[in-house]
Amino acid sequence: MITRKDIIEELNKRGYRAEKQDNMRNGTLYHGICIFEKNSGNTLVPIVYTDDLIEKAVEQGWSIEELTDKIMSIWMKYKKSKQINITEKDLQDRDYILKHLYIGVQKESIEKIEKKETPFDGIEKYLYIRSNFNEDGSSYITKVSIIFLIRIGIKKEEAWLNAEKNTFKETVIRSMTSVIKDAVPLYIVSNECMMRGASGILNKGKMKGLSLKLGTNIFVIFPSSIHEMVVMPYYGPYQEALDNLPDYSRMVEETNYNEVDPWERLADRAFIMEI
Repeated sequence: MITRKDIIEELNKRGYRAEKQDNMRNGTLYHGICIFEKNSGNTLVPIVYTDDLIEKAVEQGWSIEELTDKIMSIWMKYKKSKQINITEKDLQDRDYILKHLYIGVQKESIEKIEKKETPFDGIEKYLYIRSNFNEDGSSYITKVSIIFLIRIGIKKEEAWLNAEKNTFKETVIRSMTSVIKDAVPLYIVSNECMMRGASGILNKGKMKGLSLKLGTNIFVIFPSSIHEMVVMPYYGPYQEALDNLPDYSRMVEETNYNEVDPWERLADRAFIMEI
């Protein structure tokens, strides 16, 4: 049975420095490897996740050399794409950090990052840094810990205030009925880039504006993914909405199971929001 340790040893033989790297993605732990070129001072490198690759190697009967070739192919493809457009100097620059801090939402986790509760049970909000976008729409994203903020000299309150300003400035609410005629009135809450934009649901100003526009202060919230929330205005009594909540939650659970990757799911239930 090939292990991650075997892969690291093979990479070391080939002249690379490889290290184990585990990463929590939306409450799910993934095992990976960071690969560094020797004599390179660059510490901003991609993580190649190994669990699925090792499983495939067992199924296909690959040798450790063949598996390592596959991993190196993934790593080289990433390098050529030049996706990382942020430097270590940027990550030590207080002003840069404050301008690039954002709020994301995910399932409640045990990650040691700067995070807080949200009004939605089972969903937490956290701080992350997002670089400027490349021409292909990609960007570099990293979650933020309290230790990181202390090292840069940023107080928690200042970090959250700037992250909220940056996040809410991008909040966009789109009507799905503009795409699907004669459909139930649904709205997508996200950001301009449709990436980690579900935190827009925390933008009370935008949600209040939608409430006034639609003439109701009750909404059914469908946690679509970490990237967006789907909102449905409700025109009946609040208690009636609560009574229907189990049916809405089943819809979310079924959609998550069939359509949403595990690491991008928020909650297997719906919520009622009163503005």
